[in-house]
Amino acid sequence: MPDFINLASETEHNSRGVGEVKTFWSYPTATYNTIFLGNMVDDDGNFVSWRVGKGLVPKMIKQIWGEVVMFNSRFGFWTNGHIVFLFVRTSPHDLTFSHARLWTDPHVFLGLVGLSMACVHASLCPNQQAEQALVDHLCPPQIRRCRNSPPRSALHPGQPHPLA
Repeated sequence: MPDFINLASETEHNSRGVGEVKTFWSYPTATYNTIFLGNMVDDDGNFVSWRVGKGLVPKMIKQIWGEVVMFNSRFGFWTNGHIVFLFVRTSPHDLTFSHARLWTDPHVFLGLVGLSMACVHASLCPNQQAEQALVDHLCPPQIRRCRNSPPRSALHPGQPHPLA
């Protein structure tokens, strides 16, 4: 179960957005960058196997994917209280992740408001094509990153944790 669900309506149990909140001591910030390392994804950005490892990253990805599929969501966020990243289900079998941002980054607020508005807009879309057009506008296919090098992010190695 996600920690937060953006339902399409109070009667329709079909969500467009989910949110997952973890603690920084159970999911350290460095966990985010390991999502994109070669042992998790291939050169096309596909996860190598659902059975790869039993660590935090496979567990996190499985939980996010399960929530997105179970609640028919297109949008979501994940945070450990230190960083936040957004994700979009860009096709029936693909997730696209944003760069991780520190909670103090002013773009986080704008991103979360935009995510909420996208959820509302998606729930009002008359059909699947209109919803996919929104997704493709937000995450253009030609710039989706599908390489196993870590994305650039607002985090810097050695930066002290603000909650430490």
